[in-house]
Amino acid sequence: MLLFAVEAIRLASGIGPIIIVVGRQHLARARRLIRGLDLKDGCKVVPGGRRRQDSVYRGLQAFDYPPEVVLVHDAARPLVTTHMINTILRRGLRHKAAIAALPVTDTLKREKKSGFVGSTISRSGLWAAQTPQVFNYDLLVLAHEKARKAGLVATDDAALIERLGINVRILAGSPRNLKVTTRSDLKLAELYLKTRELD
Repeated sequence: MLLFAVEAIRLASGIGPIIIVVGRQHLARARRLIRGLDLKDGCKVVPGGRRRQDSVYRGLQAFDYPPEVVLVHDAARPLVTTHMINTILRRGLRHKAAIAALPVTDTLKREKKSGFVGSTISRSGLWAAQTPQVFNYDLLVLAHEKARKAGLVATDDAALIERLGINVRILAGSPRNLKVTTRSDLKLAELYLKTRELD
């Protein structure tokens, strides 16, 4: 999955060095996997932290020179396309913060106690966030540092940027840009990969 994601990113316009963050137990394997790729601006594989948020922060610290913007993407979404990356990079440069997301189509229920519905949440205006997400580098570092000081944990980087009062631009993602978390997700991803296009 990592290689599919890196390949799409590698082919995007204006991509500089790529920082891959993995668990310590996967460092050697990740380095072997990327050895044969043509990554013209270089690539580092660095150890992640205990949580996703810690891992992103470690990745931000690994740049030799701070870029203007940084693209954050999860290898658990191997079906990202180069077209999506190019589009979100352009918007990230313009707005300082941009994310891929899908409009919520399911009816949402909030549980009040185990197994019982407490309320129904209107799906109007609700989006399910995906990666890639693009941010001004300095703003994202600041957002992470403030969150660390406050002891705040968020499930994506956009939530940390929002705490700074920065407007985050939403761009339509793709249902094919699925997050592989279960065996059935993996089977669906394999099916999609047979007809995958990077652009």
